[in-house]
Amino acid sequence: MSNQTEYSHDTLGHILKEYKLEVPQFQRAYSWSEDNVREFLTDISRAIDKNRKYFLGTVVLVKNAENPKLFQIVDGQQRLVTTALTYIILYQKLKDIGEVEAANEVLKNYIAQYDLKSKEFKSEFTLSSADAEIYSMLIDGKPVELIRAELKNLRKNKSSIFIAFETIDSYIDEMTSVYLPDQKYNILVNFAEYLKDSCEVLLAKAPDLSDAYVIFETLNDRGADLTTVDLLKNYLLSISGNSNVNEALTLWTNLTARLDEKNLLSFIKYHYISQMGPVSTKYLYKHLQEYLEGNSSRALNYQRDLLRYLDYYEALLSTDHQFWSSISDDLSDEVMAHRRFNIRITFSMFMAAMGKWRTKDFCKLIKFGTNWAIRATVVSAIGGGTAERVFGDLAEKISSGVLKNVEQVRQEIKSTTLLPSDSHFVESIVLVDDQNLTRTKYYLAMIEKRYSIDKGLSPEKLPSWYSKNISVEHIVPNSSKTEISKDGTGKSISELQHSIANLTLLERGVNNNLGDLNFNKKLDAYGNSAFPFTRSLSEYSDFTDNEILKRRKMIQDLALRAWQE
Repeated sequence: MSNQTEYSHDTLGHILKEYKLEVPQFQRAYSWSEDNVREFLTDISRAIDKNRKYFLGTVVLVKNAENPKLFQIVDGQQRLVTTALTYIILYQKLKDIGEVEAANEVLKNYIAQYDLKSKEFKSEFTLSSADAEIYSMLIDGKPVELIRAELKNLRKNKSSIFIAFETIDSYIDEMTSVYLPDQKYNILVNFAEYLKDSCEVLLAKAPDLSDAYVIFETLNDRGADLTTVDLLKNYLLSISGNSNVNEALTLWTNLTARLDEKNLLSFIKYHYISQMGPVSTKYLYKHLQEYLEGNSSRALNYQRDLLRYLDYYEALLSTDHQFWSSISDDLSDEVMAHRRFNIRITFSMFMAAMGKWRTKDFCKLIKFGTNWAIRATVVSAIGGGTAERVFGDLAEKISSGVLKNVEQVRQEIKSTTLLPSDSHFVESIVLVDDQNLTRTKYYLAMIEKRYSIDKGLSPEKLPSWYSKNISVEHIVPNSSKTEISKDGTGKSISELQHSIANLTLLERGVNNNLGDLNFNKKLDAYGNSAFPFTRSLSEYSDFTDNEILKRRKMIQDLALRAWQE
């Protein structure tokens, strides 16, 4: 092969016949679903019926640097593997109807070559480690029942490549079931020949991974062989150079071992924002390309940096992460709040501080940052592009050294439009209701914490609000129907019955025993609660309009101090 990329028209069947192929280590396993496979086969059947050729986009190959006879698949794995599986089925079906010679032609041309030394047929197509064993079983004709048992032993109840094999088997059976053996032979052979002659692709044979990657980026086609994460992985490996590719692969493997693809993409995005400022997922890859500049050393340092920041990201996701074991500040409320509200938009800012500041300073920022996020959430301002831009800008300024401490960050965020005014916030906090009790538990817990501090009590002694042993109690029972008298008595209770003003934290066992008892029969239970704000209910002789409005006002006052700006 020359140093230039070679382009030619080819077919899927011919590529399997003429090239020794492998799926490189950095490619994900075969992933087409049953629907993808059926669509592939149905499209081919329709093209055969109409006597038309069928174009399936681009296949990108690159010569293996260590073995020039071997070509790596950069783009096209799903289509080529599905075609190979189809040939295996066609081979088996031809054998089943007694057409052994035709079956053997399919075998040696598209599936495996006979090795004189081992006296066995060996595949010319090397799949990923996740798929290779099952693919070998399928070539050997191992009964599907035994393969299922093997998968069960390996705790792989769902194997995409095995599901695809069974889907193709079922499809070919459906296609030939009404025909006699002679007719079946013609259908099977025609299908095999069509894959070789008419399933056309544009074949690009690149001299190296870097060129192959550029081709893929330019000529991406149907089937979505690579995701955003795959693109970045291929790019990092392609620019690492032969001397660094093994280290780059090891670093990437360490990343993927700790996060699934969805979380990995999220982490990569927030890490980028923590250093460089706001970016959308759509343009993340393009910005990373510009940042890395095709530089091998920079790519390696970037991956090393990812691993360091991954500890921060994982710690922000879990209170049990070992990162917190060496930190005296208790940030469990803040971490759990982000989990309960599914908030990650602040992570870039937190990660920037965790990588740049002293421990006590970034802990303080996480506490304030959580307050800001909750304030914005309460008034429904967290989900828009404004919040992402604000926290991204703050993150970049922390990383670049423009913002050096929490007070500077506070002043910066107050100059934006993200945070609601105190009046807007307190008007909104009392609109919290019982529709999402897992989140309401958090609101009530922070109110309890603030109330304890105001009363000179230790908030550290409060039970963990996110424990399953803690529940949300309706002060006026949820099932009660409040009658509104002619003079308006009962109106406030009726209107606020499902609001936070009528809710309080209570130990679950106690709450379960209370059932739908009236307020005056629950006073002892409230008075013995571990939660001071709940205990304060025992000071009331009744809980009517005046009391619920008073409690509503108390919640507003406490909220301002609980979620300080």
